[in-house]
Amino acid sequence: MKTSDDNIYTIWNNEIYCMIDLVEGRESDYDNPIDLSIATKGLAELHLASEGFKGNLCSRCNSGRLINNFTRRLNEMGVFKTVALINEHKSDFDNIFLSNVDHYIAEIKNSIKLLENSFYYKLCAEENKIVLCHHDLANHNIIIKNEEAYFIDFDYAIVDLRVHDLCNFITKGTKNYAFDIEKGKNILEEYSSINPLDKRELSVLYGMLTFPQDFYSIVKDYYTRRKDWTEGTFVDRIKRKTQGEEFRLEFLKAFEDLL
Repeated sequence: MKTSDDNIYTIWNNEIYCMIDLVEGRESDYDNPIDLSIATKGLAELHLASEGFKGNLCSRCNSGRLINNFTRRLNEMGVFKTVALINEHKSDFDNIFLSNVDHYIAEIKNSIKLLENSFYYKLCAEENKIVLCHHDLANHNIIIKNEEAYFIDFDYAIVDLRVHDLCNFITKGTKNYAFDIEKGKNILEEYSSINPLDKRELSVLYGMLTFPQDFYSIVKDYYTRRKDWTEGTFVDRIKRKTQGEEFRLEFLKAFEDLL
């Protein structure tokens, strides 16, 4: 629905507001291969429709910032490690974190190196590779109706390379299946059937996937108290993240073989 001055959104208090028709459908289910296929094709169509999208809010433009963001997160991980080490009364979370942090620091460094050696900055300079990324592709934000995908809740939307969204989507679509590479390949094939990816984008996607986002998020949530969870909840979540690391690494090795 357009505004009185024929725009699709309006800005109020430095925030973007828009109105869309209510979609009467059901939440997508990533455990359902048909739903996952519909969602994948819908994401490809969303990105295709927004190629070359430009926004006026600099805070929402993420293109070209990823390597710096990952470097900042690497430094944060070092700070969290120091905090855990100096804690005289270490919690269970501290101990699990300290047992794993060096491995994940190495993974972050590897991710940064892969991106630095890729075509990341060149892709960021190509308008047709920059799209409106939803940036919160949880299954409940994709509504299925008549075998078509409808995206809702664009609160976290950013302007960035399309592989940024695709990275998050692949992770969400595979991690509950021990990072099944076949599901990842299916997502790539379904997406590319509508919006083809080139080899340069795949190499950048690999660098993005290498970053241990789940581990970083739970650690930052804990040490900055971003989430009001119990100690037990934090411990359960970091255990799940670290116990699934073997599968994530196997997925990355298989993905690298696709390049």
